[in-house]
Amino acid sequence: MNGFGVQVRGDLLVDGVRVGGLATDEVVKRHGIAFVPDDRRIFPLTVVENLRVASLGSREWKSDVKRVLGLFPFLEAHSSQLATTLSGGEQQALAIARAAMRVPRYLLLDEPGEGLAPVAVQRLIDGVRQVREETGCTLILIERNLEMIAALCDTAIGMSAGRIIWTGAVQDLRDNPALLEQVLLPATAPEPRTGGHHDSA
Repeated sequence: MNGFGVQVRGDLLVDGVRVGGLATDEVVKRHGIAFVPDDRRIFPLTVVENLRVASLGSREWKSDVKRVLGLFPFLEAHSSQLATTLSGGEQQALAIARAAMRVPRYLLLDEPGEGLAPVAVQRLIDGVRQVREETGCTLILIERNLEMIAALCDTAIGMSAGRIIWTGAVQDLRDNPALLEQVLLPATAPEPRTGGHHDSA
């Protein structure tokens, strides 16, 4: 994570605290932020060993592994398997389970459903719901799959070329096909529009 990469300008704040440039372990431990990148970054280790790495030296790592495998029970049967030999959907579930090891306050998922079959997407949705229920974390989801967005989020923000072009309730987006096409497939970046203010994302 390393402070969320290079900043061109401005500050990156979480709960009013600057986090730009901080070491990854500081971002995770002090600020409770967990990030699952779009390429998953699974280590060439077993499933359990991937999860243990995310414990950051915690003495309770075994109980934490048991807890997160309970969120994605289909992974438990593969606990001793080399993680790089899992299917794409299973690797994505492992990446999310690994992020949940530290009980995050904020969980950032970058296109978790990309390239996955509908059945794999549904299993991810079920698992992420479990993570949210158990940890109470705020979920920030970068995704084009409307079904996943609708199943997991309350508020949607549409962006194009680095600009916010729309924000509002996910249900408003689902109910308006023309708006949906404009937000998900924008040809240009129009002036920002809003569909109202909501408390959760």
